Amino acid sequence: MEVMLNILKFYSIYIVVSLGIAIWVGMTLRRNGRTFLYYSFPGHEVLADALNHLLQVGFYLANLGYIAAVFRTYDPLNSPQAALEAGVPKLGGVMLIMGFVHLFNMLIFAVLRRRSPETTTISGKDLNSATVS
Repeated sequence: MEVMLNILKFYSIYIVVSLGIAIWVGMTLRRNGRTFLYYSFPGHEVLADALNHLLQVGFYLANLGYIAAVFRTYDPLNSPQAALEAGVPKLGGVMLIMGFVHLFNMLIFAVLRRRSPETTTISGKDLNSATVS
């Protein structure tokens, strides 16, 4: 009976922590990504907002799919140490997936921005040829 309670606690904690991380990161990326998308698609705010929403849905689907795929554990969970050793790699995998998806999206938008024929200016400065100082 105690083993079943340990397993139930493990799965409950894994689900809550994984979903909490995914939701927090997804909301942060959506909020901050909006500005980036407005910059990437000047004059097309409706398109930028729609794309931002689609990216968030894709982000959640990818992460929830991974969370579900690695949900089951075959390790005996007879101590808190065993539960941590089984759960931490799963959470690490969730965070790695989030990071890779985010970096991939940033790469795509950087490429799209460079290919854009429109030149974005702010206060008379050409942002396409701006240098970082």
